[in-house]
Amino acid sequence: MWEIMKDDSGVKTLAPTSILDINYFSTVEEPYQLDGKTIYPSNYEHSFIRNWLNNTFYDLAFSSSDKAKIQTTLVDNSEDQCALTDGEDIMEDFTIADDYHDYLSTNTQDNVYLFSRKETLDFDFGYPTALSYGKDIDVDKAGKPASEYAAARGALISDLNKNTDHPRSVNYYLRTPNLPNNFGISVQSTSFEYGLRFSANPCWTNIGVFPGISVKL
Repeated sequence: MWEIMKDDSGVKTLAPTSILDINYFSTVEEPYQLDGKTIYPSNYEHSFIRNWLNNTFYDLAFSSSDKAKIQTTLVDNSEDQCALTDGEDIMEDFTIADDYHDYLSTNTQDNVYLFSRKETLDFDFGYPTALSYGKDIDVDKAGKPASEYAAARGALISDLNKNTDHPRSVNYYLRTPNLPNNFGISVQSTSFEYGLRFSANPCWTNIGVFPGISVKL
């Protein structure tokens, strides 16, 4: 099941109603060289998960008629998508490194994509600010349950939520490099006691996959 997050002149941005799967973000933990450029594990353009979403997942999840409706999206991977501020103030405990742009990916053209930190705010995923604590969170929107398939695959279900109305809520990868640990990748936490984005090792395999698509019906 998918729900509409945005309608822009007939092109609808959709998000699933549950965590669909788990997977790596990257299969490498250290920077490497590609065509004379240093590629970090948090680079979305060259990530394992981007390739997997637009090939394996895309072919398995969607029929030919579905694919005819899915629009190729220009995915903004710039610093603007990192949502590093609450209003005019830099988020507490976060320092923007001078070389932060080195960790960002170039923009990509994708049929399926991960959401950015900024998009979790723009599309009202239940977190009203870039740094939201439990009391600020709309848990009915923020709680992303594991699908039966994702749960069976070993999705990381937060212990903090076991006594809530959303006991199977799962953390999921974003496409945004985290700060100050730029080698890490941002994860949208669905632990309602804290509600923080946190940094995950891109090679962790139990973080949820919660992708977006753009369709024209």
